[in-house]
Formats: sequence, C-alpha cells, structure tokens
Amino acid sequence: MSWTDLAHAFMTIHQTATKSGRNITYRASLTNKTGHADLAWAVMHALDKETLNSVDEVGEGKKSFMEIF
Repeated sequence: MSWTDLAHAFMTIHQTATKSGRNITYRASLTNKTGHADLAWAVMHALDKETLNSVDEVGEGKKSFMEIF
C-alpha cells in the first residue's frame, strides 16, 4: 500500500442518484488497483468514529484541530 493507492481509492468514489432518483448516494467503481475503494471507505469510517476532542487529566476539554491537505 502507498499514498497513491489511498488517493486512487478516494478518486473512484462518485456521487450518484438512487434508483428512485430522489436521493443521493455514493458509489465506487471497481478496479483492479482499488477494488471497491475499500481503503477509502475504511479511512472515512475511522475518521467518523474517531473522537477528535480530548479531555485532560482534570476532566477539562482541550481544543484540537485537524488539517486537511
């Protein structure tokens, strides 16, 4: 795995309409290099579940930030 594999996985995901045409969903094209963008989906699920705020020893919250390049 390399960083380009991750980038390719994200680039295979695209927005599309559901069968009814009333809602939006996301799909990934199947390629030999990225599969069904499994790596990208795994990263997005991990970021969704990760707590980005932290609490110090006294129970007070500390500010945090995330940079996206």
